[in-house]
Amino acid sequence: MFADIGGLFIFQSYTINPQRSFKMEKQKETLASYNRAYHQTTDPVTLAKTARNIAVSNWGIANESVKHMSAGRNLTAALFHFKDAVTFFDRAVSHGSAVMPDKWKASLKTAFNECLHDVIQFAELEDDPKKRISALETFKFVICYNQEYKTNLCIELAQQIFKLGLTFLQEENYNKALYLMKECYQPVEEARQFAGGRQDILSEVEVLQEDIFMAQCRAESIKSRKMGDELLRKTVNEDASLNITTIFEVLDWYKQAILLTREIEIEMEAIATSRLGEVYADILKINRKANEYFLRSIQLAHSVHPKTFHGVDWFRTATKFVEKYQKERLQQETDLWQEERKKYLVELEDELNQLMEINEERKLWLTKEKDEKFLKFIYATFPTKSGHKLTTNGESIGYAELKALYRTALIHYHPDRNKKIGKKWHTLCEEIAKLLGAVYESYK
Repeated sequence: MFADIGGLFIFQSYTINPQRSFKMEKQKETLASYNRAYHQTTDPVTLAKTARNIAVSNWGIANESVKHMSAGRNLTAALFHFKDAVTFFDRAVSHGSAVMPDKWKASLKTAFNECLHDVIQFAELEDDPKKRISALETFKFVICYNQEYKTNLCIELAQQIFKLGLTFLQEENYNKALYLMKECYQPVEEARQFAGGRQDILSEVEVLQEDIFMAQCRAESIKSRKMGDELLRKTVNEDASLNITTIFEVLDWYKQAILLTREIEIEMEAIATSRLGEVYADILKINRKANEYFLRSIQLAHSVHPKTFHGVDWFRTATKFVEKYQKERLQQETDLWQEERKKYLVELEDELNQLMEINEERKLWLTKEKDEKFLKFIYATFPTKSGHKLTTNGESIGYAELKALYRTALIHYHPDRNKKIGKKWHTLCEEIAKLLGAVYESYK
């Protein structure tokens, strides 16, 4: 059936004795015999068998070429033979689909799968990612008949483009990253088209497409943030007078960067949010808004624990501002309250004089009974607004019980617990708590 049975004999010897290593020249001689046989027959069975033999021979030569790469050989020879191996495996599938037995077709499928596995590993040997992608595209185009294998190569191609895009994304080279993410969509769509309804393939494609979309959003976010950074730099450094319209355009870029990564890439959302804080703090001088954005960026950063950002500029800036802002606000509130409470101290002059008098009397005697009397005076004269009362067993109170009663009284009259009742009462509670605290400390 073969025009040249010499190649078949050599191939059969090789398959029977797989440990035997043929020299490259002998393998090429075998391949030439199969190629002559393939082009001299029209019989479907012969075409199928010969195509398979050509594929296996090319596959063997390609792997042999890869082994010699450490001796300084490049990938060109291996690429050529891997390409022919895939081409003729694909043709063997087509020729044999209707004429060859199931066992033969199963064996062919196994060999084809192993060859494609070697093809993918071979492509990964290429240091240049662009050449790696180019090689996979070559293999994808030579498969014309077997959609399953074409689908697998399309997915692998999309994954390789995606990996290269992620490399540029890590470098924040958003232009190249965006270009490559968009380039992923063609092989992804081809994989979906060739999947033939196979749910396992379609699920893998959906996951890959979702990853590509998320990476694309990240790249778009970086682009928006960088555009905002550049516009802000030009405005601050080159504009003698601050253009408020341009500043709001900067804010729009940062807000767009946030929207593109919200619930997708928390770190990038945090960075863009901190940028908004910087504009409001340094340019617009609206500290309240700046604090809101800085605080939000810190919360986002903490949400990705255990990853930390303590050594990163944007996080340090946000943390420093929030700490300073909170201290200033606390001081302002304290100053305002001290000024306001002066009015209430005047209004409470009689009550405070009563307190001072009985407290002075208590200090003169310095007895447990005086401390008890002082406590009863406070509860009787200034009843708690919460309805709490002094409760004793009616007998002589020991030091331990008296200490506990003072501790409870401090809770009842604590200023923070009485803020909502009224400022005048709050002021009175501050003064009562000071006196109660002094007595309680003497019992420690």
